[in-house]
Amino acid sequence: MSENLGLEKEYIKKAFSGSNGAAMGTKVAKYPECPYPELVRGLREHTDAGGIILLLQDDKVPGLEFFKDGKWVEIPPSKNNAIFVNTGV
Repeated sequence: MSENLGLEKEYIKKAFSGSNGAAMGTKVAKYPECPYPELVRGLREHTDAGGIILLLQDDKVPGLEFFKDGKWVEIPPSKNNAIFVNTGV
């Protein structure tokens, strides 16, 4: 993956390694449907913890955005079971 991003081969591995080696973890979250959507604006701005985020987005709920070059960019809902891959090191 590092090489495909134009980085040196071990870049991502080194970025996630501490004195005890590489650190990895998994988190699975499902947000339930809000019973009062007209009263809610959405989740607050936040940063996903980690360097590789895999997000399975449904085809009905809009609102996913990412911050790039000082601007929020909207990601439209996926209609074909796509996985959104967010990388950051």
